[in-house]
Amino acid sequence: MMKLGKGRLLAVLLAAVAVMAVAGSATASAAVWKMGGTEVTTEFSLGLSGASDYEIEESKGGVNCEEHMSLRSTGKSNATISAWENKKCSTPLGTLSKCTITGSEAIGLPWSVTLGTSTLTINSMHVKHTFKSGCVVSEINQTMNVTMTPDSKSAITKFELLGTSGTNKIFGSYTIDSPNSGTYGFG
Repeated sequence: MMKLGKGRLLAVLLAAVAVMAVAGSATASAAVWKMGGTEVTTEFSLGLSGASDYEIEESKGGVNCEEHMSLRSTGKSNATISAWENKKCSTPLGTLSKCTITGSEAIGLPWSVTLGTSTLTINSMHVKHTFKSGCVVSEINQTMNVTMTPDSKSAITKFELLGTSGTNKIFGSYTIDSPNSGTYGFG
């Protein structure tokens, strides 16, 4: 049997612990799409219908808009928001209440989606709302990472969205359209 000095033994033990930690963290973070508890390896799409509030500096207000998004996946852990459509926006809120919205657009589609252990994240979601001249602001132009929290990890029927960046905030609620409501999950 080979005899190791205390220093070498400690180095070998630390190296073994580091290898186990890396292997453990890679396994723990490898969330995948599932259907009925089984990993999905084929392409699918989820329609998401709902509404979001886009707020800027609380004293200035924001706007609430009905929207539709398409989440696409080729299975495993892959996902993107491949389409975004503004259906309509209500009268702006706060000091923007006398403003008129002239347009809304999604910039940089598709947006990548990262699967976590209990949430999904839309990376660099970029939405721009423009206002008629005379408004206290000309636009709400926000880019941020937005967390999607599902109602269930095994059979998702809806998501709550939340993103913040400085004084800007996006929050909303979206349901998964039929026929895929309650069909897919992740973990």
